[in-house]
Amino acid sequence: MVGEEEFEVSVGDSVIIPANIPQRITNLSDTDDLEFYCHCSPRFMPEVYENLENN
Repeated sequence: MVGEEEFEVSVGDSVIIPANIPQRITNLSDTDDLEFYCHCSPRFMPEVYENLENN
């Protein structure tokens, strides 16, 4: 989910997430592990992270 829009992605897909837009990554598979890579510029700041699973 990026903002209010949901995407289902597969191996090799890319998603661009604009700055200051909430996003959520969810593994929909019951059998496969989720593996993703995130490139952030400027760098990721842990103090702005909000765990949406707790909301």
